[in-house]
Amino acid sequence: MASNRERAQAHAGASPERLWERALPRIRAAVGEQNFDTWIAPLVVTEAREGLALAAPDNAVSTSVNRHFIPVISKVLAEVTGQRTSVHVSVGPPTTRHYGPRPQEEATFQRFVVGGSNRAAYEQAVAVAAGRFRGPRPLVLYGGVGVGKTHLVNAIANAIRSQFPTRVVICEPCTEFVDRLVATVGGEPQVDAPAAVGEVAALILDDVHFLAGQASVQEILVRVFATLHERGATVVLTSDRAPREIPDVDQRLRERFEGGVMAQILPPELDLRRRILLRKAADRGVELSSDVAQFLAERIVGSGRALEGALTRVCAYAATLGAAPLRLTRAVVAAALRAFEFPRRSINPETIGAVVAEARGLSPRQLSSRDRTRDVTSARQLAMYLSRKLTRLPLAEIAQRFGRHDHTTVLHACAVIEARRGADPTFSAAVDRLEELVRARAR
Repeated sequence: MASNRERAQAHAGASPERLWERALPRIRAAVGEQNFDTWIAPLVVTEAREGLALAAPDNAVSTSVNRHFIPVISKVLAEVTGQRTSVHVSVGPPTTRHYGPRPQEEATFQRFVVGGSNRAAYEQAVAVAAGRFRGPRPLVLYGGVGVGKTHLVNAIANAIRSQFPTRVVICEPCTEFVDRLVATVGGEPQVDAPAAVGEVAALILDDVHFLAGQASVQEILVRVFATLHERGATVVLTSDRAPREIPDVDQRLRERFEGGVMAQILPPELDLRRRILLRKAADRGVELSSDVAQFLAERIVGSGRALEGALTRVCAYAATLGAAPLRLTRAVVAAALRAFEFPRRSINPETIGAVVAEARGLSPRQLSSRDRTRDVTSARQLAMYLSRKLTRLPLAEIAQRFGRHDHTTVLHACAVIEARRGADPTFSAAVDRLEELVRARAR
């Protein structure tokens, strides 16, 4: 085992950054995952004449580290270097900070494939990133899984980082932000919740629907959003459903969400699916013609994520044929679809339920369950409406397929959907898009 003197000699020429990197795994083990992610991970090494100087992103982190973690950090550094090392933690100069994982660098507006189903959301996101978004209201992007919400919020964060390098940005999944907030407020009860976003110019949270039912956390967020509102900070949120359909949310939060600018992202239409496939094939260096992409897009209905999964499987099949470079012809794609069992299906309530559930961020099983929450009930009514329109099944059988016993439930669902279509052109267009997706999936 190396002596303290040997360790000191070994690390004599190491930079402060390198010493900190070597110490981090031991600090993580000593303080635990949550404390490490909340308090230690945000620290950055700065220049110092003596000891190790660390910059914290805000007062909350600086205060907590100085009060609770300096002894642990000093002990680990002594173990790593073989000598006593003084540690100084202070609030660093303003920089563009991103808590949690860094925004995906490949997620840019230039790489986002725009079509009718996502254009409004794209244009609002560009406006936010360019500083043209007027007023303190949040931008809320909502839609099913894999339609591009996360790409857009990461593009916003990357654009702000590039254009406004001195602004402080929080860009992370809502659950990670909440964990950090709760740790801040719980670990430092004398620190007001707004201190956790002290210098923040832009708060970008993904998947806020996970806040449902968390009353204590919602109370903290009410104060955080009020602080950001007063300061005119940018707030961008994403959800798998419209804010009004998120259950068990504090009314003040719901009003804050619904008072923002909402932009829905629908599953991609046929032409957009074709262009997404062309972009993803080009990224992989795979040869794919427009007509073959059209052929594949007609048979793979769903989100961009579903398209990428299908392309991956098709490429895997094509690779077994031994051709190089990889070239996807119509014959290869057709054979791959058969090999991976993409069967054609007739239109039935199960197909309709799967399409509606995917668009609403639910599971098909929920539509036939006893769940009567607002979002599930709305999706179930929509599935019943489309089932009556697109199949010849008796009303009683449609009701049974969705876990109901009375045909009048279907009649009521159809009446509700027809009324919404008449009053809300956007909702009516969304229903038309779902009908298109159902028909395409059944080809």
